[in-house]
Amino acid sequence: MCILFDDQLGITEITPWILLVAACIIGIGLEMIFKGCKRHHGVYIGTDGKTNKFNDHIENTQDGREVVYKNSFGSVSKYINSGDFQRAHFSNSFGQSNIYFNNAIIHAGQPAIVSVENSFGEMNLFIPNTWRVHLTQNVSFGDLKIKGQGNNDVDAPTVELSVSSSFGDVNVIFE
Repeated sequence: MCILFDDQLGITEITPWILLVAACIIGIGLEMIFKGCKRHHGVYIGTDGKTNKFNDHIENTQDGREVVYKNSFGSVSKYINSGDFQRAHFSNSFGQSNIYFNNAIIHAGQPAIVSVENSFGEMNLFIPNTWRVHLTQNVSFGDLKIKGQGNNDVDAPTVELSVSSSFGDVNVIFE
């Protein structure tokens, strides 16, 4: 369109070659950004098989000791089902993630480590109120809200929760 109407737009100096080179560079840049996405029946699935891109998703699978989950541009609900939960890393970008720990068991003596990265989105962590939580936070241009209260007992299962959020909201909800 710019090449056809270059006289009316007053851009005859940059058409057609500079405009075509700019369009090519933009196309290559977008290809590099969205390189790991494959389109499959209207749903984007990342190359790792566990990345949720551009869709709504509920995942309820049997998890092991370590859980890693990433969400981009979508809405996901993840239910942690583990008989020996020890470590988790959750990443959310431009989407909404709901993480439920109700079916996770932490054995006494060793705290579970949960790392959360959130940018331009909303992440809700639903934690049992029988757990004791040690929270470290790095929040910039966002909000961290804690609703409810965890267990203060020294012998309670313990979670070391590290929250890093920029331009987004993280809610820790004790149930």
